[in-house]
Amino acid sequence: MKRHLYLTCNLGNYDAFFCKIKEDFDIEFDKYTEKGDLIYESREAVEKLSDMEREKVKALSELPELQNFIDNIIEFRLDVFRDVFREDSEDTLNDDCNYELISNFISKLKNLRGFTLYGVPCIEFSCLAGSTELTSLQLPKMMLTEVPKWIGKLKKLKQLVLEDNQITELPEWLFELESLETFVVEGCLLKALPESIVKLKNLKTLYLDISDDMPLPKSLAELKKLENLCIFNRKLTQLPDIICELTSLTKLKLVGEELPNGLEQLESLAELDLVNNNLTKLPKSITQLKNLKSLNLGDNKLTCLPDGFEQLEKLEELDLASNNLTELPKSITQLKNLKILDLGYNKLAYSPDGFEQLKSLEELKLTNIYLTELPKSITQLKNLKSLNLRDNKLACLPDGFEQLESLEKLDLANNYLTELPK
Repeated sequence: MKRHLYLTCNLGNYDAFFCKIKEDFDIEFDKYTEKGDLIYESREAVEKLSDMEREKVKALSELPELQNFIDNIIEFRLDVFRDVFREDSEDTLNDDCNYELISNFISKLKNLRGFTLYGVPCIEFSCLAGSTELTSLQLPKMMLTEVPKWIGKLKKLKQLVLEDNQITELPEWLFELESLETFVVEGCLLKALPESIVKLKNLKTLYLDISDDMPLPKSLAELKKLENLCIFNRKLTQLPDIICELTSLTKLKLVGEELPNGLEQLESLAELDLVNNNLTKLPKSITQLKNLKSLNLGDNKLTCLPDGFEQLEKLEELDLASNNLTELPKSITQLKNLKILDLGYNKLAYSPDGFEQLKSLEELKLTNIYLTELPKSITQLKNLKSLNLRDNKLACLPDGFEQLESLEKLDLANNYLTELPK
């Protein structure tokens, strides 16, 4: 089990305090600044304290340097990653670290703006009800069965992350948090998403799992500021059409076997993630997303792209890895603004060509596509910085390969090369 502690503070000099931590407990913290704040990160996993060290903690708590440091902590984060290979990892959760000391420490933090506990259900944190300046609260993998009531007191809360818990219902008071901008309940067991969600007028990001018999509320379409939506349900055969009424969306991730009707209505959409959906074809409506810059279609069962795909003129990133493509769709070579292209793990029947038209391309992945020779057109990609050709059957590289003057990263592992090309 590994635990890493992150403490973000107002700028100041706390070196004396951390020297004492190093001296008494042999725990080192790395110090760096980010966005004008000072961050201390435990260099190694924080281990269980011995009885002698517990006595030192009591003495440490009386130091004035500690109180000064505590008063300046604005973000607290503790991540616990259990060793999944240890059968006793669950049983040792309570015994493997002195969490009561951490709980006591948390109770002293009065000026927090952000708080994160990851996978530490035995820590008591209800004292945060008094942290009225808190704007970010993240409690993933905490074995919560309900949303803690005291969260309703955090009127300035902008980010609430409750993913991978056992929450089945969302209380009505939750929707009185009018400042909320990000709400994540992905991996929970929600039975319904209440119509009251319309009260979250400032909501910009929403991640959730939906069940087969869980309709999305009609009021969802009234969230005019919603920009980033992520919906998960691998067993869902038809994703709700109401998604297409969210015309303010710029990012959309969907997990389901069939896409909703009316995607062309999402005119502001810049990023669309449809990875691992068992899709065998794409609706033609995708070609109408004129502002799309990033499209992830990896891990599906696509054999071709719809007619008109070249109309996605603003597309910069395209991921088609792990599909059933047997040839390079010609429409791709007409995407003049494409910077990143991943065609890895497809079974191309012949060496793809036409790359010379992709003048803006900076990253190209052709991993494990049964290449026996590299198309010469690749040598004309003057802006190419990264080229991944690993796990193919290449015995040589084409003449002119040295013309790739911008190339910074080249992966040729697991090919048939017998010597490094000159």
